[in-house]
Amino acid sequence: MLLREGTVSSFQLKELEEKTEFNTEEILRKYIRYALNEKPFNPDLVASLIHLRRASSLNESQMPEVLNEISRSIVKEKGPVVMNKQRFTEKGFKRKLAVLTLFGKIYYLSALPDFCLKTTP
Repeated sequence: MLLREGTVSSFQLKELEEKTEFNTEEILRKYIRYALNEKPFNPDLVASLIHLRRASSLNESQMPEVLNEISRSIVKEKGPVVMNKQRFTEKGFKRKLAVLTLFGKIYYLSALPDFCLKTTP
């Protein structure tokens, strides 16, 4: 799709904006969410997401809000992360495990200096 071997350019993103009427931040957010759900989370995917972030012209300081919006969307759709496994059916437990896995991926991306700007309190 959009990221094929990390070759997307800012020009291609602008073309995609015009075709879809989504802005760059929305495209980035939608693609990250798609990638976290559908693609193997490995170094190649992380490198592609970093490349996309750079091509998007969004900077590292804008990425926390993108990841926060993805997180809010996950919670709205799948519910909050629950650490207590008691009282869950097997299906419910697997669903909560999937949410926990998604948040683990988001946390990993948020900790990457090439993806998100490190802020100090």
